Amino acid sequence: MDTELFPYRQRIVFRDTENRFADKIPHMPTDFQMRVRIRMAELNLSARATSLAADLSPDAVGKMLKEGAGLPRGDSLTGLAKALRTTEQWLISGPDGQQPPRNVEDSSATHSSANVDEVEIKATAAGSHDHGAIQLFDNAIGYAPLPRGLKKQTGVYALVVINDSMWPEHKPGAIRFVTPGIPPRIGDSVVVEFIKDPEVGPEAMIGHLNTRGETIKLGKLNPPAEIEIPARAILKLHRIASDAETA
Repeated sequence: MDTELFPYRQRIVFRDTENRFADKIPHMPTDFQMRVRIRMAELNLSARATSLAADLSPDAVGKMLKEGAGLPRGDSLTGLAKALRTTEQWLISGPDGQQPPRNVEDSSATHSSANVDEVEIKATAAGSHDHGAIQLFDNAIGYAPLPRGLKKQTGVYALVVINDSMWPEHKPGAIRFVTPGIPPRIGDSVVVEFIKDPEVGPEAMIGHLNTRGETIKLGKLNPPAEIEIPARAILKLHRIASDAETA
């Protein structure tokens, strides 16, 4: 993102967004990169730790996750799958209708909905300052351990952060837990789903809830900006649990 386009505290209103920003949307990951990030987040691994566990150079996985990177092959792919406790097939193609394998030894295992200690990962968050860049899925794309502090909450789901628009609060690769049952307060991190263009359909993004009323104002961190979304366009406004709740 070109920081010159968004000086400090600039307000961005959706109805005024111009086409010149179309080529400034942050890098959206490939399916392979998204699956790698999901497994890293589930296993609480950094890119460096994943590289070392895969017997690769320390920066190898970081390079795989950059824009324009190709798919790994041979020993690199084999090592990566082993480090992420999954299969090469799932990393490359993610079989339709199947959840990510839990580990190599039990890759055919299915997830039990009775397991109350895990929640579904149902979104990836690649923040943008003028376009909704969260992908929301009807079905789980992975599972994450439910933090002890959220076990009494209902409807909790998780998302994986895949870029740095909310750095340093929400770092790439981090799992964040969403608590629809707790009304968001001013200052909370939130997920907002909205319709800006009916032809495009629902979009979503994360940010700080700065104000609410006929419009909500959503604060972004990297670069600092404030975005306005008309209340009538909002489909969902869900609170993201704080670090204290998920520690």
